[in-house]
Amino acid sequence: MAKEKKIDYKQASEGELQQRLQKSQEELFKLRFRAASAPLKNTMSIRKVRREVARVHTYMSQRRNNP
Repeated sequence: MAKEKKIDYKQASEGELQQRLQKSQEELFKLRFRAASAPLKNTMSIRKVRREVARVHTYMSQRRNNP
């Protein structure tokens, strides 16, 4: 994932979280596709993006369960 500005997940709106989730999932797909066709220079990037997706899912589910 390219250097992006850090966001405060607790203060982010639902729309911002949705955008971040979609962007992260697209990046994860691209990384996995590249990893299948050729070795990646930085294999940790998959792990970082996967954790980003999980982090966004966590904050979104917390909001749904605790209005």
